Amino acid sequence: MKKIHPYILLFILITTVSCERDATIDIKGGEQKPVVYGWIEPGMPPVVILTQSKPYFGTTNFSELSDLFIHNATVTVTTDNYTAPLSEICSQNVSPSLLPVIAEYLGVDSATLSQVNYCVYTTFDNNIFGQTGKKYFLNISFDNYNLSSETEIPQPVALDSVWFKVQPPATNLGFIWATLTDPPASGNCYRWFAKRKGKDFSFIAPMGSAFDDKFINGTTFNFAFNRGDDDFATTPEPPEERGYFKIGDTVIVKFCSIDEAHYQFWRTFEIQVSNNGNPFAAPAPVKSNINEGLGIWGGYGPAYDTVVCQ
Repeated sequence: MKKIHPYILLFILITTVSCERDATIDIKGGEQKPVVYGWIEPGMPPVVILTQSKPYFGTTNFSELSDLFIHNATVTVTTDNYTAPLSEICSQNVSPSLLPVIAEYLGVDSATLSQVNYCVYTTFDNNIFGQTGKKYFLNISFDNYNLSSETEIPQPVALDSVWFKVQPPATNLGFIWATLTDPPASGNCYRWFAKRKGKDFSFIAPMGSAFDDKFINGTTFNFAFNRGDDDFATTPEPPEERGYFKIGDTVIVKFCSIDEAHYQFWRTFEIQVSNNGNPFAAPAPVKSNINEGLGIWGGYGPAYDTVVCQ
């Protein structure tokens, strides 16, 4: 759906109020398209989640989530002329004892996996497990669709140092700070994740997690990130602690190098999330690297650090 220019929208609102007439607008639903969410990391298998889009104004509830998954697709990943087929694995066919392990890697809590038939395409063929510096080509076919994409696992760029700093006026809450020396070559892109040991079941990316070196190429600089929201948190926390790390937390930082297409996807995706419900926001279509589809196929080159908040 195309967004309405703010001045036109404002004119419509004023005219409607002054004339006191009801207006009915027939907004047609968009065409359903396949959506890919796939990634690969060093030493780990490729993971591809294949779903279909929903109309913007359509309804979605918990019981309908299982219906979004696309089954029985032919999915392959190729690197160095070696092609591996990915098998479809669904949570309802997995032993309950394995759900916590799968949940941590997928970023979906065990309760959801036990209630929704959550399906992914992956493989246990270690010949296709991620390796730094290699390119990985994804191909998906089902019905009349033939999707393709490619990504690379960039060389990790380690942070120089990482620390916790209280954010006044709080006395026990703050952000995680880091020092980064960006390599001399331009075009480096990054994404930040963090996980509180014993509190978060997976790594969480805050809003604004992805950035490039357009304005900081080759420099050394300090920056900070707040704590991202855990969408699957079951333990309530005081509202004033939202977005903060806390003295006593042990935080594992996962700082990832990503390629340009991967960065552009997360940058535009986060803009869309920030603009959600704002009629005056500038249009920001999510950029995808999936040919004939939507979504992302991205490689991560991670470097890890641990911070004790004290």
